[in-house]
Amino acid sequence: ETDFVGKNEAFVAFVQSVLDTAVAAKAKTIEEVNALEIEGTKVETLVLDQLAKIGEKITLSEYKVVEGGMVYSYIHPGNRMASIIAMNKPGFDEAGKNMTMQVVSMRPTALSKESVPQNVIDEELKVNVEKSKQELVDKAVNAALKKAGINPAHVDSEEHMESNKSKGWITDEDIAKAKEIMATVGEEKRASLDENMILNIAKGRVEKFFKENTLLSQEYFADNKQNVEGYLKAQDAELTVTAFARLELGA
Repeated sequence: ETDFVGKNEAFVAFVQSVLDTAVAAKAKTIEEVNALEIEGTKVETLVLDQLAKIGEKITLSEYKVVEGGMVYSYIHPGNRMASIIAMNKPGFDEAGKNMTMQVVSMRPTALSKESVPQNVIDEELKVNVEKSKQELVDKAVNAALKKAGINPAHVDSEEHMESNKSKGWITDEDIAKAKEIMATVGEEKRASLDENMILNIAKGRVEKFFKENTLLSQEYFADNKQNVEGYLKAQDAELTVTAFARLELGA
């Protein structure tokens, strides 16, 4: 990540030699790369040797493999972000390059809704169910506080209560009243919530999660009137991205 290392010609040459060796061996994982040999010495050992030569801790931290009908890569100016994408058909170089920039700029975490693991979907739904419930409870509590003449922002935490009391903005009576409202109104609202309505709200938020985080469903970065899948279909009815990888230093 530092110029001292990143612009060191010997280090750059070493990294290129590791990459060339890994590609030639069709290595799939970091473990496989570390076990490869260059001129009779394991990559793992050669990486440690770099520490002694350069004086900074150096590890092989990322190695990603993308395979497909046609593969494109992109390094963002500044050399801190890069991407690789695979498409199912050759002959669409402009679209391929655009997809590499899409991956860098929009930071997708999965290819499509179907490629998101079910446990991730379940957890996202669970989180959004609770988030939706809490928002409705907070809305009811805040309305009750305002009706009682208390600014919700003055009593949204114990720390704020004490701080605002010292400033003369609220009194001990206000704090006691606010706590009573938060307890009673909050409990009543939570008990009266429509579970089906909450589930539908949460499902809508999960769909938004897919739209923002899965590559094919994302808005196309160069034209937000269409998503990535729509952009690709406009080039060719069968064209699609089949895999991608993204790298960002420090992320």
